[in-house]
Amino acid sequence: LELMPEDVATVRFAPLSGQLDFSGTLTPVRQMLLNARVAGEVTDVPVREGESVAEGAVLIRQDSRDMRARLAQAEAAVQSVQAEYENSREEVGKYRQLSQNNYFSRSDLNKASTRSEVLGSQLRANQAQVSVARKEVENALLRAPFAGTVAERMVEPGQLVLPNAALLRLVDLSELELAIQLPAVELARVQKGQQVTFRAEAFGDTDFTGTIVR
Repeated sequence: LELMPEDVATVRFAPLSGQLDFSGTLTPVRQMLLNARVAGEVTDVPVREGESVAEGAVLIRQDSRDMRARLAQAEAAVQSVQAEYENSREEVGKYRQLSQNNYFSRSDLNKASTRSEVLGSQLRANQAQVSVARKEVENALLRAPFAGTVAERMVEPGQLVLPNAALLRLVDLSELELAIQLPAVELARVQKGQQVTFRAEAFGDTDFTGTIVR
């Protein structure tokens, strides 16, 4: 058997490419629905749908006047009790020294110690109230938990909202996920790690690339 040169082919390894038409849905990998954390009137919504925001940017302001009043009242109570508590501790120290020299009765020392302990407990309770009141004031200001784009704005200034009411949807468009469904007969043609090129309807003929992750 004699083969002509045109009948002989050289076999070599080379990447193969092909086209597989599909449609799918693009969704942000990172997105969050932001809810109200306190009840109250919305006084300001300084962002609009489609607007990009930095991490920590103010997205919603709620009326916090009552909350600030409670915070000021709690802080004043702490200052008042703290002064009494510090004086009581000084008195206990003095009474303890005098009682050692029999200038002061043990029962009076015990009364002074008990009063100091009561004031200490009251001081800690008031400090806890300050923490709660301060947290309420902070929660009346909703900030962006990450840099992203306002995808949906569900509230307007003047509205009264309750805790857990949906206010905004924030998305990070720097990383998107394309979800597609393929016929079973085509699954053998794709595998994890492959590069794909696709187009999004909103961007016309612009090509985008991605990597199959699962």
